[in-house]
Amino acid sequence: MPDNRDRYEEALSQGHSHSWEQRWPEAIAEFEKAIDAMPDKPAAYAGLGMAHVELGELKEALEFYKLAAKYSRGDMIYLKHVADVQERLGMSAESGQTYMALGEIQLRRKRLDEAVGYWLKAVNLDPDLLGGHQRLAAVYRRQGLVNNAIREYLAMARIYHSRGGTDRALKMCSQALELDPRNADALTAVDLIRRGEPIVLDQLEQVDIDDFELADSSGDTVRRVASAEESEKVGWISSLEVEDDAGLVESKLVEARQRLAQEIFSEEGEDGLPSGEGAILSKLERDALISQALDFETRAMADEAIDCFERVLEGGGASNAAHYCLATLYRETLRIKQAIREFTTALEELEYRSAGHFAIGEAYQIRGDMNKALGHYIASLKYVDLEMTRKENAWRVNEQYNYFAQDLMSEASAGKVTTFINGLDLFLNRPGWHKRVIEARQRLDGLTSKGETLILGEILTAGSLSVLESLHLSQEYAAQGKYDSAVEEAYRAIQLSPLYLAGHIQLADLMVKQDRIEIAINKFLTIGDTYLVRGDVNGAISNYERAVELSPMDLSNRARLIELLVQQGFIDRALDQYIIMGEAYYNLAENDKARETYLAALRLAPKGSEDKKWRSRLLRAIADIDMQRLDWKRALAAYNEISASDPDDDGVILTLVDLYYKVGESSSALRQLDRYLVRLVRKGQGKKIEEILEDLVERRPADAGLADRLTRLYVRQGRNQDAVKLLDKLGEAQLEAGENEQAIETLQRILQLDPPNSVSYRQLLQRLRQSPSS
Repeated sequence: MPDNRDRYEEALSQGHSHSWEQRWPEAIAEFEKAIDAMPDKPAAYAGLGMAHVELGELKEALEFYKLAAKYSRGDMIYLKHVADVQERLGMSAESGQTYMALGEIQLRRKRLDEAVGYWLKAVNLDPDLLGGHQRLAAVYRRQGLVNNAIREYLAMARIYHSRGGTDRALKMCSQALELDPRNADALTAVDLIRRGEPIVLDQLEQVDIDDFELADSSGDTVRRVASAEESEKVGWISSLEVEDDAGLVESKLVEARQRLAQEIFSEEGEDGLPSGEGAILSKLERDALISQALDFETRAMADEAIDCFERVLEGGGASNAAHYCLATLYRETLRIKQAIREFTTALEELEYRSAGHFAIGEAYQIRGDMNKALGHYIASLKYVDLEMTRKENAWRVNEQYNYFAQDLMSEASAGKVTTFINGLDLFLNRPGWHKRVIEARQRLDGLTSKGETLILGEILTAGSLSVLESLHLSQEYAAQGKYDSAVEEAYRAIQLSPLYLAGHIQLADLMVKQDRIEIAINKFLTIGDTYLVRGDVNGAISNYERAVELSPMDLSNRARLIELLVQQGFIDRALDQYIIMGEAYYNLAENDKARETYLAALRLAPKGSEDKKWRSRLLRAIADIDMQRLDWKRALAAYNEISASDPDDDGVILTLVDLYYKVGESSSALRQLDRYLVRLVRKGQGKKIEEILEDLVERRPADAGLADRLTRLYVRQGRNQDAVKLLDKLGEAQLEAGENEQAIETLQRILQLDPPNSVSYRQLLQRLRQSPSS
């Protein structure tokens, strides 16, 4: 497996390099090698998809992007590529379905505005996509965007009518008229349906995504909340207030009941549940059973409530909220197997994962299966933690829980596992759990050092929440400048839990604040080594970065950091470190090593972000070293590459002109200069030309080409005397160099300008013509 991994990474790297240089056949060959090494990784398939798109082979590209989406388990990036290629192939219906799926993913993530964007794209591609219009109508209705909602209802009416569903078409028109009883388009549609004529509706108001606002900050806007008047009609509604004195599982149960209440008061088709042909029960029957089940629950009639929920499930009209409620009833009546089954079904929806995993963990613990119990307990805490974590840190929290689970589940001693489970029970399964989570998360965020993220899981294995208290107190002492007390509290936390790295990180930070830099560096390196042993490369990177930041000339550890950054795919950060290392060698006057460092970075640069302009920056650094060494040919090659990527950089172009002269290629220098002068004129910057030419002539007064260009400029400006002076200097330089023929040509040009002392110039010209050397 390690050999396969190495082959995979090498081939993938080569494939991306070829792609950057647009060598598509070579890229395809490398990506195929990567797939041969590890066929279940998505990146190589995505690379093949890109290559075939660039070659215009869209059908092949589509198949590879589909495989990338498959092996990534539906990663949105790859699904977007699938949708785009389908659209380009004219597969409008298929592309619409893919965009529809993308919208559903965003909806589950509570990113409603992005979801709406994808649904709009879907229905634009496939106007007959009923599901897309249903979603949009529900959202617009909740947002008060009446015209947009009406447009979607009428679109559904058109679809149903075209399929012979007259009753459903009229019902959609009725929904539109509820929003605006006088809407002309809706009234026209009703008339057309009744007369059996096709619906053709134009000029309806279009949705403006920029004006789209969420009515609910949670993003949960597609559900209809029952009004107070409706709520009074059902007795169990009063029991649906979230209780502060419940644990995680019970709190989520109250939310699930609220969800079911909302479903009852929603209209058919708007709750996202099967209806009509898709369900055995009608909505009325389903709502009646759910209402009875909720009523039985409030009266502690568990068996009767279970019977109602089971009938709902058998009828094919159950939401995950119903599965969750039924699962808690099975749990209450100790039907463990059934409880696990229903909680597992509820896990399909994000909002039930934290509580669902906790309940499943309890169930497996009751059955004595501690390995499965532990896995679900860890998953429960992870989802709780993610709900409180800043979005930009979510990826790191996910990653750390993976390492945390590996570590905890591989423990030889059951002591740490027992500590975690007991701590989790006290943390989440007791009244006030939500407040405890918020406070703990806030304190962890307060302790977070640069580039690091801490997780709740490690607190519960630390043996005592006193560890967090000590670290928090240490931080407060440090803020007051009481560093000795702060260090003492940090050591106390380490004594309470020697393996809890947050304590060691806090201590290293305190060493920095006390200017005990050497100790801090060693501490950060040790912490990084520990993370590496645990398999947490990103944790190691974060601490190695802190160490080299404190010791910029520590080149060996910086090289180690670069290797890890490249390994993890943090190319831009690696290139930053390469540049710092190159500068360090340069400052040490080790120009050979500096140049080698920049060249190594240059090979990596194509994988970096384009907006960072890594290649140009590195080439400039290399060229600077070559210039200092007077290695004009290497410098010229570097500046030619820089000019290709930055053609408008005046300094680069003038440096190129200078370098061409230094390598003896004056004609190339003049060609480069002429192209540059023409560009200045076209850009309306012709005023710069005089200054540029004067500077060049001053540095090279014997160059006839430069003098000729400046002379012509002076003549066009009517400055004949300046032109004569310039040519006079050129002639002197030519005579000193023994270039009599060139001097004669220069004198002839001077005489053409009719200078005041033309007699002297004619006499000199005559002598030169009579000279034997002429």
